Amino acid sequence: SVTIYLPIRSLVVFIAAVHLVENPDDIPSFMFGAIAFVMLSSLHFRRSSPNKLIRGQPYYYYLCLLLFGKGCVAPHNIEPYENAEEYEALKARIEEKAATFEKEA
Repeated sequence: SVTIYLPIRSLVVFIAAVHLVENPDDIPSFMFGAIAFVMLSSLHFRRSSPNKLIRGQPYYYYLCLLLFGKGCVAPHNIEPYENAEEYEALKARIEEKAATFEKEA
């Protein structure tokens, strides 16, 4: 099985920038779209964390909140030391990257 990562977000930003160069009247609407884009990207980053205390609510929670006025997802009960190994591995990777950047600087 081969996994191919495509820079979809970069492609969307590039296409939006090209469109804005051609149609500068669309700048106000694209600014609001950019705010939503940044918020969804940061939510995706938070949702991919193994630490359940850092994770935000899923996308459909906010959709239900907007449509029905209440969340459709039951709260998640966190057991003691749940996902501790995955979180420690993530923490080690982050510290390793930080050390690599400090060596290069």
